[in-house]
Amino acid sequence: MPASRVLIVGAGRAGVTLAVALAAAGVDVQLVARRAQRRDEVTAWLRRQGLAIAVLPEPVAAPVIVLAVPDRALAAAAHALAAADGAGQQTQWLHLSGAAPWQVLQVPGATQELAAMHPLAALPDPLDLDSAAAAVRPLRGATFAVAGTPAAQATAAELVALLGGHVVAVADGARPLYHAAAALAANDLVALLQVAEQAAIAAGLTPAQARAGLGHLMQTALDAIRRLPDDAPLRLGLTGAVARGDAATVARHLQALNQHHPPTALLHCLLSAELVELMRDSALGPAALAALDTVLAQVPRPGE
Repeated sequence: MPASRVLIVGAGRAGVTLAVALAAAGVDVQLVARRAQRRDEVTAWLRRQGLAIAVLPEPVAAPVIVLAVPDRALAAAAHALAAADGAGQQTQWLHLSGAAPWQVLQVPGATQELAAMHPLAALPDPLDLDSAAAAVRPLRGATFAVAGTPAAQATAAELVALLGGHVVAVADGARPLYHAAAALAANDLVALLQVAEQAAIAAGLTPAQARAGLGHLMQTALDAIRRLPDDAPLRLGLTGAVARGDAATVARHLQALNQHHPPTALLHCLLSAELVELMRDSALGPAALAALDTVLAQVPRPGE
């Protein structure tokens, strides 16, 4: 076990999820929730799950402290730990940010080992779920971007192993780009569903029908991608007009979207152009690819 006890500072969705997952893996975990209302809500939920995780109002001494707070609060939280009685002697501090470097936790004069361990997983608030098992499921099999000083990095890797995750090394200078990739895959997916829902509703579906139908479609599309071997090109999981080389259908899509909401037409055009690039080495052939290029070139880009 990487540490006899882990203290998690921050009882938001990431902090509570991590606390529950580590406790399930046999780690002695304590959780800090400074807001009284959240502390009471988390305590009540943990009690309903039969989990004996202490929820504290302030940090206490522990061999490993994980800061599960917003990026903007990391430096202040580290300074507060260093200034607290007894807390400045802790040996390892970790944070969960994807974009921030591990050095954000450095405090002048402090000697802690520091690391970052960011999970590539969309974490719901456990308090919105019925079971602890559902709360920790997103972490099982997740990839964690780990970096830091040697000892803390090793501890982070051991924690990831306990969580059933996988470690990748992401250098500090590359973390903003890495985190942008995560935002594209997760946050922008929500934006894509939003504009797709609006188009479907404009086409006559009810909001409930649009959400259920398009959500199912997105899930089945992701399932097809996940079934591919790791080294297989993504185009093998692609369906739809671009994959078929159907330029006429793409043109109809763009015309309809431009009448509905021009920015959505531009978004679809730009994403379709990426798909065409994906299909360059496929069996579509030069004529089909050229037809797709011609259709997509007719949509004005910003600044044109």
